[in-house]
Amino acid sequence: MRNSTRPEDRFWLYCDRSDMSGCWIWTGSLNTGGYGQIKQARSNKKILAHRLSYQINRGPIPDGALVLHKCDNTRCVNPDHLFLGTQSDNMLDAMRKGRLKEPPLAAKERMITHCPRGHEYSKENTRIYKGIRYCLRCRNERNALRKNA
Repeated sequence: MRNSTRPEDRFWLYCDRSDMSGCWIWTGSLNTGGYGQIKQARSNKKILAHRLSYQINRGPIPDGALVLHKCDNTRCVNPDHLFLGTQSDNMLDAMRKGRLKEPPLAAKERMITHCPRGHEYSKENTRIYKGIRYCLRCRNERNALRKNA
């Protein structure tokens, strides 16, 4: 009988589920960032092991979504330690856990919920122009002052 070449079938050969932390440790190849990886036999393309684990155990990963680690262990492939998110979610998670000294500008800006004058950056009260967020209430107040001057 021929050995399976599908990564889904080979996945379990490289998955050590005996770690006391609950992490399932990837014992196969690692990329330069320390994440587990496994090759697709025909294309030689590498798949990240934690993404493969999510697909096997949870289902498809939507386009553009990242698979993030709750445990922060790059070698962990336990689906209970994985969740879907965006790049922004990943940066915010890293910042909250102290892995980033300074948040990226977009994430930092999202953490600011009110303009300097105290108005909420709500969907109705915010305009983004050339990548910069503006408070519409402040703009309207400035325009009113100009008209009355």
